[in-house]
Amino acid sequence: MAELSSSEIEVYPNPVKDRCTITAEIDDWSKYDIQLVNLQGQTLYNKLHVTNTAKSSASCEFNTVVSGIYYLQVNSKVDVRISYRHAVMIVGEAE
Repeated sequence: MAELSSSEIEVYPNPVKDRCTITAEIDDWSKYDIQLVNLQGQTLYNKLHVTNTAKSSASCEFNTVVSGIYYLQVNSKVDVRISYRHAVMIVGEAE
């Protein structure tokens, strides 16, 4: 198996205000981890809401994340060679 390519996975919207959706041709999202990683490599978010459909999607909420640029990382729990990393900008509420 190979890495998920950008043509196989979509992340929207970007920039993200409080929630994003990830869509991919993945039959079983329970076999994947979705993480939000800062630019220093620290995992900030590792919880996801999953729905299985013909073109599967997962929604992630970022209510408590500070505005900034992060990586959204999708990793297979079954095959470590399958992974995808996408840069996202998170925009918090104006203070």
